[in-house]
Amino acid sequence: MTYKNGNLITAYGTLGRRVQNNGSIQLLLNVSRIEKVKDIAISEDEVTRTECRRKKGELGYKNVDGILESKLFANQRPKVALIYADTSITNSDFEKGLATAKSSIDFVENRISFANSKALCMLLKSLDNQNFDLLAIIRGGGSGIEKLDDIAIVETLTNLKTGWIYGVGHEKENLFIRNIADKVIPIPFALGTYFRDTVESVIQKRNNSRAVLVQEVKKQYEKQIEDSNKKNQELTKQLETLQKQNKEQSEASQKQIAALTKAHEESQKQMKTQTEQFQKATEEAQKQAKSQSEAAVKVNKELQERLEKQGKILADMTEQQKKQ
Repeated sequence: MTYKNGNLITAYGTLGRRVQNNGSIQLLLNVSRIEKVKDIAISEDEVTRTECRRKKGELGYKNVDGILESKLFANQRPKVALIYADTSITNSDFEKGLATAKSSIDFVENRISFANSKALCMLLKSLDNQNFDLLAIIRGGGSGIEKLDDIAIVETLTNLKTGWIYGVGHEKENLFIRNIADKVIPIPFALGTYFRDTVESVIQKRNNSRAVLVQEVKKQYEKQIEDSNKKNQELTKQLETLQKQNKEQSEASQKQIAALTKAHEESQKQMKTQTEQFQKATEEAQKQAKSQSEAAVKVNKELQERLEKQGKILADMTEQQKKQ
């Protein structure tokens, strides 16, 4: 049987697996029978959408939660572009869920006709170049919603550099563009509550982090105080030991000084006594010498007088002898 591109077929077979050299597992389908179900021709739009989905997978989906949380954790205000249909009143539902998130996030409202795919594509490309953190397409359900699956819009959304959120319609309305959205929150009110919950969650986490940080700092501070007290106790003990050693050395020095002082005083006293004794002995010797000198002078004087008398007697005797 001959099959054409676009036919819907059912393949029968067995599924096997093979372990590759790099450790990965390759799945193998061994086809035993093929049956054609319908002659369905796949349109060019469907091929393009499939290609856009593949390309989005290669480019990668942005982490919308991470983008918001990282900004909020850093005390920065995320900038979000909101894209509404020009006559839509969906913004009221969105803002009901939003609550106090506006105090932490800057929302910039843009309105455009979703039926005018060219104008919507131009707006999307313009917003993509305005340094927004996120874009959000917001619309309620109902007729005309399928216009957002226009191929030009699909291609534009696929190539956006900015992360974007699908906030369109209701849970059961399944547009193709939700397959290439970085985050899907189909109900506008739920999208508002998503921003609110994210802000509150980050605030709570940040507060918890602060509490943990405070506890950590407190523990570190208490440990520092404990270490300081321990060190102070060791230093106090060393100081007491040094003071005790100094006291002992001081007492020993004082005793030694006292002993030296006493010895010096005794030496001075002894020296004074010896000096007095020497002076006394000197005075007595001088006195004795003077006395002896005076006695010697007196004896010499007496001897002299005697000699003079004897000389006179001798002279007289000599004279008499001469006369005789």
